[in-house]
Amino acid sequence: MGLLEDRILRIIELRQEGADDSEIGSELGIEPSLVCKYEDSTKNAIREIVKRGYIGLEIIAEKIELSPIATGLFVSYHRIDIKKHASYKPREERIEEIKKLNAEGKSAKEIAKELKLKVGTVWLYARQEGIKFAFQRKSKQERIEEIRKLVENNQVQIEQGELYLEDIAEELGRSALYIYQRYRKDLKLPDFRNPHERISKPRKNLIRDELIHQGLTLEEISKREEEITGKRISRQRVSQYVIGTNQKENWERIKENKKIEEEKRQELLSIISGQIMSSAREKLNENEKWAYDKCEEYYAKKKFRKIGFYDRLFNVFYEYKKAENKNEKPSLEELGKRTGVIFTHVGRILKDVGLEPFFGAREKHNVPEGKKQAIERAVAIPMNSVDIAYFLKIPFWNVQQYFNRHSERKNKRPVLKPIPSVKNYRRASEIYQAIAPENEKGCDFTKEKTIEALGISSKTFDYAIEHRREFEGAIINCLRTLYPDKEITKPWRDFKS
Repeated sequence: MGLLEDRILRIIELRQEGADDSEIGSELGIEPSLVCKYEDSTKNAIREIVKRGYIGLEIIAEKIELSPIATGLFVSYHRIDIKKHASYKPREERIEEIKKLNAEGKSAKEIAKELKLKVGTVWLYARQEGIKFAFQRKSKQERIEEIRKLVENNQVQIEQGELYLEDIAEELGRSALYIYQRYRKDLKLPDFRNPHERISKPRKNLIRDELIHQGLTLEEISKREEEITGKRISRQRVSQYVIGTNQKENWERIKENKKIEEEKRQELLSIISGQIMSSAREKLNENEKWAYDKCEEYYAKKKFRKIGFYDRLFNVFYEYKKAENKNEKPSLEELGKRTGVIFTHVGRILKDVGLEPFFGAREKHNVPEGKKQAIERAVAIPMNSVDIAYFLKIPFWNVQQYFNRHSERKNKRPVLKPIPSVKNYRRASEIYQAIAPENEKGCDFTKEKTIEALGISSKTFDYAIEHRREFEGAIINCLRTLYPDKEITKPWRDFKS
């Protein structure tokens, strides 16, 4: 990265942070007036290149001697339109240019390339002015007959493996891939000399090439390119580009080298961190020393220590020992909240150093066979997994996991109908069950007590009552599907299972 590019990127970064010319100049060690000069000179250079008819980020970047990434960021920040064609010329002048080049025997494609126009534009002018090009394109049928004759005349060489599609294409002045894609359904064509030529190669993308060379992942490349160009690109598209341009082997080698370098860096940092902590150990109290020793025991089993994770790891052991000394028994969730570590990770950390949670290891509770069959039937129910789990009295993730694992069933599930205000059928069922003994009286006390007990709003309660007939029917049908052997008459569970 050159000095100019480095400064331009830094100026854009500081501009986005809200810095003015004097602040940017102070940061870069230059006069504030030079900040605007850097930006203005670069903008003028880009606009001049665009005015000359150059199109495309890569070409413009090459002309101003910056990388495509830096050019893309600059153009995007200053909102410079680089998608312009060559400067405008009057219609009469364009037509005269086309006539002159046609008289020289050039085709429409060659004329379009020289005038920096689209081929369709040249053909449009030609049709309107009655211009007949010296080189007329052959029709598809004429081209088929031409290829057929070539194949028939060289049939012996083709059968002997001496002539391939590439040779036929060269005779016609076309690429083998073009002939294959356009005429394979009309003719029996010879084989490719190289079967890989059958796959079309993607166009070179300098921005993507540079990101690949940096050893970024597919996701990082797609996000970075979207930031630069403003065009969304999928990871699969990036993967196809890497393979199609024969960069996969080199890209994977760069990634592996980056990974090795990062591991070496982490290993070096872990050694330095260990030495610092070891020298500070003498100043720690008993609980802290115990936590430090457990950290060392934990990291002894790992390849290298994660520097940013050390503080939270230390806190896990420190809080564990402190609770043990006070005869407290916090759960894994409570330890996780105190230390900022996910409770499942807390359990794994304790297990790695031979410590048991205060309430023992979590036992696995299998879903009874009857409830598994009920989940199977629940595929046809237009309710979400939380509602179904509530009526089955099991954790909702058991239901959700079943739907996720059986994708073919998940795709057949009926479309869910959202319930405004009430949020879900579970809440509606709770409301109807709460007011059941006094629903005919409809007294305000029952309403107020239900709202307070369920922690809902008055609007939610009123909506559930207003649509009671609709919701009750849906809930009863759900319960009858889940429990076909039960006699269901109420929109809530009034039986044990």
